[in-house]
Amino acid sequence: MAPSSLKRWLARPAIALGAVLFLIPTAASAAAACPPTGNHPPTGGHPSTAYHPPIRSGLPWASGAYVDSWTPSDTTAFGDWRGHKMDVAVTWPMRTHWADFTEPNANYDAYAGSPWTMVFGVPPIPEDGSATLAGCAAGDYTQQWQTFARTMRSYHLDNSIIRLGWEFNGNWYVWGADATDFAGCWRQIVTTVRRIAPGLKFDWSVDRGSAAGLPGDEVLAAYPGNAYVDIVGVDSYDFWGDLDSQFNGAYGLNYWLAFAKAHGKRLSVPEWGVYPGDPNGNGDDPAYIKAMHDFFAHNARDIAYESYFDESAAYYGGSIFDPVQNPNASAEYQRLW
Repeated sequence: MAPSSLKRWLARPAIALGAVLFLIPTAASAAAACPPTGNHPPTGGHPSTAYHPPIRSGLPWASGAYVDSWTPSDTTAFGDWRGHKMDVAVTWPMRTHWADFTEPNANYDAYAGSPWTMVFGVPPIPEDGSATLAGCAAGDYTQQWQTFARTMRSYHLDNSIIRLGWEFNGNWYVWGADATDFAGCWRQIVTTVRRIAPGLKFDWSVDRGSAAGLPGDEVLAAYPGNAYVDIVGVDSYDFWGDLDSQFNGAYGLNYWLAFAKAHGKRLSVPEWGVYPGDPNGNGDDPAYIKAMHDFFAHNARDIAYESYFDESAAYYGGSIFDPVQNPNASAEYQRLW
């Protein structure tokens, strides 16, 4: 997902239930496990040396938010409100044309010099039809990505996290639903960018569940290889399923946690939040807030970072801070964080 002004959001199918990988202490409604299926990632060791951003908050894991005012001052205010400084701030540049995200722009201007680690959602290709994933995989856009890398260095943002082609397993973005070309495109971009801005970290971010674009195990073919990925991420909102399915269902949070660990990476949850604006959402849901907190706390050594998606637009309505649209979820978040 991305903010409403940038977003192309289509209805998603209900999440299939199935795999149980790690049971965690969450809300009571997430206590019961579904029977395991064949939908398991490979096993592997603990990612003790895997990347996570610096922690300023004093929490056991790196924590932050997206705030829909797009201002660093409100990002700081969110941290003040919850009582712990921000470790990360999630945001997006525009993405219609190459220049929107590869060249200097207002989004990079606003966050240059921020004390937290920036997390930018960056498309692999623009949405204006001037590029394709196949062309990207073939290396046709090297010059644009060299420009991007130099731009990030010029802003001293070259220690940021890049969510390249986030939610690619869906069918609501132009870079979605083509696993082979997506993986090839990813490798081309990372190789090009690292030569100029080696401090940038790349977060391979899926959408939770068996999404319409790359359903089931098809999503795994989009993994570009451990050498090209720093973090494995999953966006997980409180809709399309109850708490049990969100954590223990097929391609749920526990599945992707295991996948990350098996590949020697930590897991990020760059977008999460209550989702009362959608009829498939679970409303003002403090149990979800508690379950997410317990997931992060229980798995803190394996969490790269997490970020609450604090937007008030009607389609979502998940804001817990300025404005407080969800007083129960807001109170629970402030209590726990």
